[in-house]
Amino acid sequence: MRARIRRVGDSGLLMSYGTVIEPETNLRVLDAARIIASELPRGVEDVIPAYSTVLLIFDPAQTSQDELEQFLLGRPDITDPSAPEESGAKIHSIPVAYGGEEGPDLGKVSAATGLTPDEVAHIHTEKDYRVYFLGFTPGYPYLGGLDPRIRVPRLPTPRTHVAAGSVAIAGGQTGLYPMASPGGWSVIGRTPLRLFDPSSGSPTLLKPGDRVRLRAIEGPISPPTMPEPGHSPTTPLCRIVHPGLYTTVQDGGRRGYMHLGVSRAGAWDLEALRRANGLLGNPPESAALEMTALGVGLVFFRDSVIALGGAETLPIIDGQPSESRGPVEVPAGSHLSLTPLSGGLRAYLAVQGGFDAPVMMGSRSTDTVAGFGGINGRALRTGDVLGSAGERRGQPVHGPRDGEPASTDGKFTVRAIVGPQLDHFSEKSLSALENQSFVVQPDSNRMGLRLKGQGRVPHGLRGPDIVSEGIIPGSIQVPGDGNPIIMGSNAQTTGGYAKIAVVLREDLYHLGQAKPGDEIRFLLHHH
Repeated sequence: MRARIRRVGDSGLLMSYGTVIEPETNLRVLDAARIIASELPRGVEDVIPAYSTVLLIFDPAQTSQDELEQFLLGRPDITDPSAPEESGAKIHSIPVAYGGEEGPDLGKVSAATGLTPDEVAHIHTEKDYRVYFLGFTPGYPYLGGLDPRIRVPRLPTPRTHVAAGSVAIAGGQTGLYPMASPGGWSVIGRTPLRLFDPSSGSPTLLKPGDRVRLRAIEGPISPPTMPEPGHSPTTPLCRIVHPGLYTTVQDGGRRGYMHLGVSRAGAWDLEALRRANGLLGNPPESAALEMTALGVGLVFFRDSVIALGGAETLPIIDGQPSESRGPVEVPAGSHLSLTPLSGGLRAYLAVQGGFDAPVMMGSRSTDTVAGFGGINGRALRTGDVLGSAGERRGQPVHGPRDGEPASTDGKFTVRAIVGPQLDHFSEKSLSALENQSFVVQPDSNRMGLRLKGQGRVPHGLRGPDIVSEGIIPGSIQVPGDGNPIIMGSNAQTTGGYAKIAVVLREDLYHLGQAKPGDEIRFLLHHH
């Protein structure tokens, strides 16, 4: 079957090689993804294979959908690849404790299938599974071939927290959660094995094409943990006196690792990060501090220069407020604090030369979902010492909005392009999305904005579930409860809920300032 090419928002192309979960189609997908990744056309940032699709994410400032489509259509080895023979697959034995605290949904699966919990667990361990692809979160393997006797649909509302090591099922699939994250599958057990280690030369335990053999063990077990590598900057710059509400080190994010399930991460309001760095002459995507709702308090060891971007806040140096958002000189020994943020949710504190943090997978960004990057993969704490990256500086770049806060009144109108699963929706669905305001819910985070309107967004006859495929940040998923979720800067890399539309990349940056209680309206565009 020749690939069908669909446009996804303003920065993606989705190539579909079928609609079923079976080895031959997936082998063709992996072959096409390998060819694209090896040649990497200009502007392409990520290539994400899934069961039967390949998603290309690109920078619309560097290339266009027309250019990429022409490249793909001119390559039959990509649009109609062969399915190479599988050989030498590595077999992994994965221990799993079923039921109890480790498998909270085993009882529900038992009731839905008419089988006892022990029978469900026995059927689940009867056969080997093939690793079709990695996605959702770093190292998360999608294992196809689940026995039809224990197949159940996804949960109507995804959980906000699934424990690390959880073993879950949905449709014809099994998945293993390498770290704690949200999830919409039924959790029937847990493994103590660590599936992802970003400090390793081979960060994922499993690879596409590998085989997995599950074996039952007795619980309870401890979930796998990510070791803290520790961080001692070579050039100490400042110490955290007050960490604010939720402050992390963020730069332009990771590119080129989404095929391993590694999120883009990085600053949500990328424009604000670039403006702050521009005021200092830093490279535009140098690491800065992303502050949420409250500013930080810092003591500087050395003379420095700072600048601010994003939500409205001003620096206070040794008790003296400044009216400038940068560049502002901070002498050695000085205490810097920031006024509470207003007019938005996130602000960015940049220093001349950029903040230091270990470069992991091409970025200094903190991925708190996966637990790596930044300072030990977490939000900053009192006593943390930050260093200077000492990046080469150029001349400060002043644009028309540099130095101006990204102020909002709590109401956002964002442009979105319909698709890519319009066949799962109807005109009534599109009308429900466009003709009402949605309120940002308190359980929103960097992974996504959870929304609720006066009415739900209905699905068509095909329902909410699709065969899992790659996700672009800005995608608007609509799970079974009809409440849309806008995927954010830390969004999972793949998912199985139908997407009704995709927010334009530029407008997604602005949504980095949306806080719980704010209102969002959509302005829909068709291709």
